[in-house]
Amino acid sequence: SSAASDVYKRQENACAADWEPPVDMGDASALHERERDWDTAVARHRRAGHAVRSAAPSLLPSPREPDLVFRRAAEWLAEGKCLTSEGTLNLKQAASLLVAAAWVQEVLNQKWLGIRGQPPQLLFTIIGGPGTGKTAMSNMIKDFVRLFLGADCTRQGAFMHSAARLVDGETLNSMLSVPIVPFTNKTKTLGDRKEELLYAWAPTAALFVDEISMISAELLGRSEQRARQVKKKESDLWGGMSVVASGDFGQLPPVNSTSVADPLEPPASLDPEARRSWELDRAEALRGRQVWKSFESCVMLDYSRRCKGDLRVLLEEMLVEGGRLSDRTWTVLQGRTVGFKFDKSRKRVIPIAPHLPDERLARETFSSDSCRVGVLRHSVRVLQVLDRARHCARLAGRRLLMVPAADRAGSAASGLALPTYMYWKFAADATATRTKYLAGVLPLFVSLEVVLEEKLCPELGIVRGCRCIVDSIVYDPEERLDFEDDPKLEPYVLQRVPLGLILRVPDATWIKEPALGPGRFFLSRVRRTWRYDLKENETVQHVLDDRGRRYIAVERLQLPISNAQVLTDYGLQGQTVPGIILCLLYTSDAADERSSVDLGGRRII
Repeated sequence: SSAASDVYKRQENACAADWEPPVDMGDASALHERERDWDTAVARHRRAGHAVRSAAPSLLPSPREPDLVFRRAAEWLAEGKCLTSEGTLNLKQAASLLVAAAWVQEVLNQKWLGIRGQPPQLLFTIIGGPGTGKTAMSNMIKDFVRLFLGADCTRQGAFMHSAARLVDGETLNSMLSVPIVPFTNKTKTLGDRKEELLYAWAPTAALFVDEISMISAELLGRSEQRARQVKKKESDLWGGMSVVASGDFGQLPPVNSTSVADPLEPPASLDPEARRSWELDRAEALRGRQVWKSFESCVMLDYSRRCKGDLRVLLEEMLVEGGRLSDRTWTVLQGRTVGFKFDKSRKRVIPIAPHLPDERLARETFSSDSCRVGVLRHSVRVLQVLDRARHCARLAGRRLLMVPAADRAGSAASGLALPTYMYWKFAADATATRTKYLAGVLPLFVSLEVVLEEKLCPELGIVRGCRCIVDSIVYDPEERLDFEDDPKLEPYVLQRVPLGLILRVPDATWIKEPALGPGRFFLSRVRRTWRYDLKENETVQHVLDDRGRRYIAVERLQLPISNAQVLTDYGLQGQTVPGIILCLLYTSDAADERSSVDLGGRRII
């Protein structure tokens, strides 16, 4: 511990330009011991949040008038809450706010008149294409509802951590304790979390769900059933809560499950017995579909603030024309292809000579570290991560460090003698879900933006998908630190996985370690065991699972983070970025001949 402390304190090259680890912060082992202790930080945050909420304006003491809520909504619109980029009123967004205002007014009228019984329920959906303001409107309605019904009356959720963070919420699975598989006798009750969930959901009047297109019918049905339990109202839909769902069904569907937009109609040719069997196999999906059909109000936003000019035309053709693009739009799209450009004099797209760089990539929009790279395959992501990390390290004036994972045959495969080349194969496995989100090789440098792959504190949003900045690297005591921090040099490969990192969540105000300051926390390296399935031509020592399949259990030591600049399509879902470079890799027989170029037997758009 003392050695680690000394190493940590003298690593001047690993400190952010505007922040240095304080000398009295303690050694790495002390930080590691407190890594999972977030109670103090949460308590401080709650006290600060309560003080803010207490000072927030509230219209409840105002005169009890039947149009009070609508007048406030009209004031918001007059203040420019729902304007287009041209400065005119966005009627669809304004309608969304007024739908919520009507519900709030009903709730207050019932309370003011002393009418007993179940409060009015709003089941409302906001859908629309990219950039139309779905998440923005969901957040605006949430703030509007809180203004009248209290700061604790709403909760926000989404399917993925990255989307949940945009609405200051949690995943549906976590917040409602919903299993990812069908309910069993063990999971159909609230179990050990009963008191926690009943307390947390008691004041909730409205649930906001973002990226509804990614939530399967099965998950929606289980979530609704769980909502009845946490609100202790088993006979009421959603336990009597109101629900506002937003999303875009033109974007990504659920993974390996049923979309709520799927009509789920059995084939007409089925006889009664076959029909019953069909319905039994899809019982959860059918229930979720019925829950979705219970949403009575819907507004479809159709004005995109994000897409302008030719891109807006492209979006409209995709939505209105069913995806059929005009020749002009197709030419515009092709003109944005890397390696090709639009020749105005010849009025057609022409290729750029292979030895010449594409000058468009040098523009600030695409060269800055805020630009994202989107990929469809994890194997492509690995190569793009290395390329983008080199670029961002040069921009930051830092030498790129490479952190190989420490793998060993462990768990059920302990005692196996494996050849060295198998460890190269372990490191080359790029599928994040298979390797438990621990990278085989991790690019790293101080000031790098990363994505957290560890669940530490859901209440503060320190969960998988949380974006952080690397402020400092806590090296292993046996690591050599005599390397030069020169961005012009080739990447330096660390011999050992660092003990941990000091990460900072941008704009966070909570304090976990007083010595570190707001938004900073220590993240340790972790061990996780994952499964490598052997191929037919791999004849090495192995173990067999209960189905007779050959595999090796691999124990991996690595930092639980991933690169934030390169993301798969599902990782990009719901994000708004200033610029993006898409690498869409297909097999040669799946690509459109006119939309791609040949590259080693594959086609890349």
